[in-house]
Amino acid sequence: MSAKEVSLFAYLTVKEGSEELFKQRLANLVQRVRSEEEGCLRYELYRRSDNPREYVVVEKYCDQQALDLHNAGLVQKFGEPAPGEGLPRGLAELLEGADLVFLEEA
Repeated sequence: MSAKEVSLFAYLTVKEGSEELFKQRLANLVQRVRSEEEGCLRYELYRRSDNPREYVVVEKYCDQQALDLHNAGLVQKFGEPAPGEGLPRGLAELLEGADLVFLEEA
């Protein structure tokens, strides 16, 4: 049996006044993930056309281990998550809200 792919949508709302720093950090992150993470099959950043503070990150990994490696890279780059938080501090501090939705193929 082959490894099960892992997909998720990260719905992110950026704090007012943090838009430029968020765009800069995510642009750098997207470039790094696409070029360095072999287990990442898809990593795309979208901004809502009707609300420039709302983003969706579409992610797909070849297996759980690839997602775990991605998350370890996030911690290395942006710091440990705050207690009870899922996102590293360097990203979470720029956000008003975050909803991570894990998906499986139907």
